This record gives sequence, structure tokens and C-alpha cells, in this order.
Amino acid sequence: MKFLTPLITAILFLSFQAFGQINLQEGIVSAFPINGDADDESSNENDCNIPMGVTLTEDRFGVPDGALLFDGQSFLECGPPNALDDLALPVSFSCWYLIEAEHITEFLPVFYTDDNNGDFGNYYGFTMGFTGQKIWVGYGDGTGAFIHDRRGTLSDSLLIPDIWTNVIGTIDENMNSTIYINGVNAAGSQNGSSNLNVAHNLEYPLRFGTRSRYGPTFFKGKLDEIFFWDRLLTPDEIQEIVKGGLATSTVNIFESDLKVYPNPANDRILIAGLKNFTQRKVLVEVIDLYGRKILSRQLLPNEENGIELSRIAPGKYYISMKNNDILKTSLITIMRE
Repeated sequence: MKFLTPLITAILFLSFQAFGQINLQEGIVSAFPINGDADDESSNENDCNIPMGVTLTEDRFGVPDGALLFDGQSFLECGPPNALDDLALPVSFSCWYLIEAEHITEFLPVFYTDDNNGDFGNYYGFTMGFTGQKIWVGYGDGTGAFIHDRRGTLSDSLLIPDIWTNVIGTIDENMNSTIYINGVNAAGSQNGSSNLNVAHNLEYPLRFGTRSRYGPTFFKGKLDEIFFWDRLLTPDEIQEIVKGGLATSTVNIFESDLKVYPNPANDRILIAGLKNFTQRKVLVEVIDLYGRKILSRQLLPNEENGIELSRIAPGKYYISMKNNDILKTSLITIMRE
């Protein structure tokens, strides 16, 4: 999904400041929205090369090349430079994952900001990984490779298989970690007893999908929208991310005569402008924020078409319109009294 363009970001930033609303762009250190590449679309440009074994695939909204698929034997290496070498507490991380049930209990490293196993004598940097169907978020203090040389949290709640799921980790100034699964506090227990702050090793890059370039453990599944902040996310911001607040690329800038309305909607929406598509039929799908297809219709390219929503629960959804190689997507809200 494409990151906000600088102009749109500036406009939104001013609007958020004026009205005291959420600004998820504040404090971003690295941003990997995945839009045909694995580039860091923050100002730090900590880009990653995509090797064999990691491929671009559809994201949770069906957008081509909008997510990364890891084969369980490969990983991404980013930079140099490593924009996260200066990252200190507090911090927040967010990503979306999709893992098949047969792999959900395996050790699956999501990222290591410093290649911890490259130096077998020390833990460095921040990390997020999955183990035994639970989530680990934490850091190394650089003093050794034992449990008292790292600190983090292992979740009580279990990972959800076979569906796109959001995971957020935060670590505050007091070195306490909190994990959220789809915006819900996953609870958990402290794992690691270090009382020191995080330490970085400037020689080691940011890596996704491996604990170390030497293996032998690699991520197997899909990852998308991986973001790093140099601050704590607020509860409202966490909920906004789960609702799709970072998936800005899927809301395309439509041609002036392609409209989805009303928005918010009640029991019905209208789509105007489908006559501009090149083929006779247009596939229109309603998709929830976790990528689940709720409704699918074939529409003729008339001047105006209606979609019945009365059987769909209130909430936020994406309306996806596909025709040949054209994909248009709009975010809508269904509201009822």
C-alpha cells in the first residue's frame, strides 16, 4: 500500500493539528507500506532489496504487489544506512501478517533492527517475532546473550491463523512492553530481566523475516504495512491503524466522474461513473478491514449502480471495483441508528 504523498501528508497534518485529531505520520522513523517494492517511504529511505524466496503478492484488499510473501527460507536486508540505529525508548511497531495454521506455532521472526545472532555474544536492538503461537516484543541491551541481557514481553493471547491480522508492540520509557492483536491488549508476561536500556550495533542492518542472516529460522507467511515510530502510539491511534488508518494507498484518487456515495452509508450505496471501465462487467466487492470478502457483485457499466448493504454490520469497509487490469478502491463507513 502506498504511503501518503508529501503534499497530502502536509495537508492532513495541518488538518489534524487544527482539529486535534489523530496524526499517524508523527514520529515515523521507517515505513514499509509495500507498494510494488520494499522501500522505506519515510524520509530516512532505509530501503530493502527483495531477494529470491521473497515475492510480492496481493495484500488484504486484493491489491497486486501490495504485500510480501516469505517462503520460510529467505529474508529482507535493508540499508545501509540503518535508520533505526538511533531509535531509543519509547518506541512503537506495527505490522499486518497472514500465516497458515500449519505454521502458526513455529518460531517466526518478523524483524530484528540489529542482527542479534551476527554477534553470538550479545543481544542488540529491537525485535518482534512469533513463537508457539504467541508474540514476542523486546530489545537487547548489548551486554550478553542471556535472559538477563534482554527485556520484553511474551503475549498471553494467541496469534490468529489464516486471516490478515494486525500486531502492534510498544515499549515505554520504563522499559515495559505492551502487545496488541487487532487493537486488543494481548496481555502477557515479562520475558527477559535486563534493567538496562536498548543498545545498537552500528554494523548490523535491519532485517525482516530472519533472526540472523545465518538462519536457521525464517518467517513463512505474508507481511504488510510495517511501521516504526520513535514514540508511544495512543489507544486511539492503535484503533485507527486496525481500522485501516495506514492503508492510504488503497483509497485511490478517483476520476472526477467516478463516485461512491453516500459516505457514511446506511443500507445502500450508489456507484456512479462505471461507464469509464473498458469491459462490459465490473466486479464490485465489499471487503472488511482484515481482508475478508463480505459481498461480491457483477455490475453493468451504467451511469449509476446500487449495492445493497442492509445485511452488512456497521463499520468500515473497502469497496473494490475491478475491471480488466483496472482496480479502484474506496473506504466507506456503514452507520445505523
